[in-house]
Amino acid sequence: HLDDAAGGTSLVGGWHDGGGYGKTTATECLWLLVDAYHAAHWRIQRSPDLAQAMLEELLWRAAYLERRVREDGVVLGAIASKPDYYGAPEQETDNVENSGDERPVAPEDPAEPAMLAAALARVAQYAPEDRRPALIQAAARVLDRSVNAGDTNPFLFSAAMSLCLITGDPHYAALAKKLLPEPVPAVTESFLEYEDHFQLLELTTLVPVLMKTAAAMLKQTDPSFGVYRLSTAEPPNFFNTPETGAAKVPGSSACVLDAAGIVARAFRFQPLPENQTFLYDQLNWILGVNPFGLCLMEGAGSTHPPSYAHGYAAAGLTRGAVPGLIARGITGAGPGEDRPWFDLSGASRPEETTNGCSLRDTALYLHALCHLKRIHMEE
Repeated sequence: HLDDAAGGTSLVGGWHDGGGYGKTTATECLWLLVDAYHAAHWRIQRSPDLAQAMLEELLWRAAYLERRVREDGVVLGAIASKPDYYGAPEQETDNVENSGDERPVAPEDPAEPAMLAAALARVAQYAPEDRRPALIQAAARVLDRSVNAGDTNPFLFSAAMSLCLITGDPHYAALAKKLLPEPVPAVTESFLEYEDHFQLLELTTLVPVLMKTAAAMLKQTDPSFGVYRLSTAEPPNFFNTPETGAAKVPGSSACVLDAAGIVARAFRFQPLPENQTFLYDQLNWILGVNPFGLCLMEGAGSTHPPSYAHGYAAAGLTRGAVPGLIARGITGAGPGEDRPWFDLSGASRPEETTNGCSLRDTALYLHALCHLKRIHMEE
């Protein structure tokens, strides 16, 4: 994909989304990974090789996002994969700039610039000295433009807090105070930094919100596997299966892992045994404690999906070449049938809603695991 571009700017680099070769999840995946790195930094540093590998991945993705930021702070659109393309990545385009064969730009996501600014600013906190100025400048341009436009997204608070700590600039300290949102789990780490830097007791409002959210998620679990249900409907509808219609809903991996990440943040402040049990139940569901006994993560366990819905398969990539890939997961059997279903046919192009994959799911797994393991416990 040497011809990826938008607005005359080269957008080569970054990571594929996983299910396809687009880069539409780039910002969220970087945020999840850098937030995970930040949360468990002390533990990750025990292994210099792991710490270096994670930092290299952060800097690689950040470089791609930097290129999407114009001088005026506008964020160029994300590169999408060509519709229905299913083959080797190097054959999706002719790889020649300005030939008319370039991949399309995805529709704008109004919430993305705030998360992008927060992610770049957080990466800057750990970047080498030679990379830090460019990261700071890109994050600052997006932050200032968004604030001037009246945006109050909580991720802008996170960006301002990180820039305040890195630069010591009073401008960002003032912005952090101005943008301080109501407590939200997504920017927990920034609340902690705010409390420490300004010597204010923001935890008095944050912790109750986290505990209330975690308690609600524990109530919404399946008694057999202890796994988070996707629907609050009664009678229970585990996979949020529609009553009518032909389309299947995506597998549950993303929702299960997102719930684990939220409860892991609450566990940090109050390590209740029921929260710990919930966390391991979600991770174990992914690793094989599910109705099919399938380990949904490639490279772990022993029983895996027989095939994946990914262009790599059509490109002839050998099985096991992408360890850490997580399948979209188990879903309902069909409209009105909330029985668990997964495509076990072994077809060369199986059902995408179950056998597809997304880099976001892998990032969510790492995110939940790092927040769980951030606190010192008996090992």
